[in-house]
Amino acid sequence: MFLNAVGISLVIAYGKSFSLNKFIKRLALLGLAALSVSLGTYILFPDAWVYFGILHLIWTGTLIAIFFIQLPKISLFIAALIFLFGYLNLTDLSFLRILLSNYLPLSSVDFYPLFPWIAFIFTGIYLGHNPIYKKIFFVKLPLLQLIGQHSLIIYLLHQVILFALVGAIYSLFSQ
Repeated sequence: MFLNAVGISLVIAYGKSFSLNKFIKRLALLGLAALSVSLGTYILFPDAWVYFGILHLIWTGTLIAIFFIQLPKISLFIAALIFLFGYLNLTDLSFLRILLSNYLPLSSVDFYPLFPWIAFIFTGIYLGHNPIYKKIFFVKLPLLQLIGQHSLIIYLLHQVILFALVGAIYSLFSQ
């Protein structure tokens, strides 16, 4: 559902008019956040750092999906194909992992491969164009709008708080 919201928000932000500056700013902010998560987890968890987590997926998915923002039916078709390939177990891109295996940890504290997860972003694009959902998306709810406009900072802060809390609990009980 969270990744559907990414597709829906792309439609809301760029469905009527596309601003390259606004899009570049969005990508830069997401990329910086993803890089910060990678660097932070590399320092804290060198054997399981985040090299392609949810923010990396959203960044990459946004970069790909923006070209389909005005093509809701094609977006739904692409999503269906990805889901089908996933069901048939054809979305395994482990060959990429083999190529990079000398540089990546064996496990990660947060890993969301592009396939099949990007399918949910494409589904969100379709939903963002659906007239029934448009009525729901444009209801004015100030608190939800505020949360939505600041969701990246909320996500990053909750990560820091949770990691600190888990680290403190671990250090208390590991002795």
